[in-house]
Amino acid sequence: MDVSKSLFYVTTENAESSKWMPWECGYFDGIKEKVAILPIKIYSYDNEYNGQEYLGLYPYCLKGNNRLGQSRLWIYKDKEYYLVYEYWLEVTGDNLKWNKAG
Repeated sequence: MDVSKSLFYVTTENAESSKWMPWECGYFDGIKEKVAILPIKIYSYDNEYNGQEYLGLYPYCLKGNNRLGQSRLWIYKDKEYYLVYEYWLEVTGDNLKWNKAG
């Protein structure tokens, strides 16, 4: 974890029973501040993620295409504000300039 640039907290319906995942998430957030939730769902109808309450502190990651049809990772602050993963990774929290969807 110490040499990683970011942590994707992969969450599924079974993740709530893990005792280690919240600890790892908190540890990484404390040393790097680049944690994003990566929800794995059977069905998804929108770009919104609603999970365990404490996970709402973090942005979430979704895979999608850019305007050229190229596959990208997107970091969402919520369903209205997003960034491309590479930008989110390099810029510190207060300096992030979120794009507004729509």
